[in-house]
Amino acid sequence: MWAVKGHYYNSGSYNYPCTFGLLFSLGLYAGFQASPDAFRAEYDDFLSSTGMADAATLGKRFGADVQKVDFWRSSLDVIRKQIAEFEGLV
Repeated sequence: MWAVKGHYYNSGSYNYPCTFGLLFSLGLYAGFQASPDAFRAEYDDFLSSTGMADAATLGKRFGADVQKVDFWRSSLDVIRKQIAEFEGLV
């Protein structure tokens, strides 16, 4: 399906929300990996607050600062680890 949908590739902003959401969620996941108990204690509150503020405001309340490069690096580190695992399997 992706191969025949030209608007996925011709639009400069079409994929931004998906990419942002993926990297934001992976950054949260990295936070979970670093401190599972603290993550679990706040996660329900975070979910119940979605839609009430922008991602930067909600993220900060949850310890995820989207304005810091390290947050995005932690997201990409999750992907890097998955790539390394895949490479090891093949």
